[in-house]
Amino acid sequence: MRVVIAKPPVHLGALLTRTDPALALTGRRCVPSRLTDAGFDFEHPTFDDALADLTGRRSAP
Repeated sequence: MRVVIAKPPVHLGALLTRTDPALALTGRRCVPSRLTDAGFDFEHPTFDDALADLTGRRSAP
């Protein structure tokens, strides 16, 4: 019996956006030190804050 496994849709998206498919599968750790050193303040400094805002589950300040 032969099993055929199709490439995940991530590869198609990576091809269309010309990015590395591993980026979507494994992620990257990014530290915006240049921006923060220049005085930039992020509205959502953590992933959890940003995700809560995107999903409409913001906690009260």
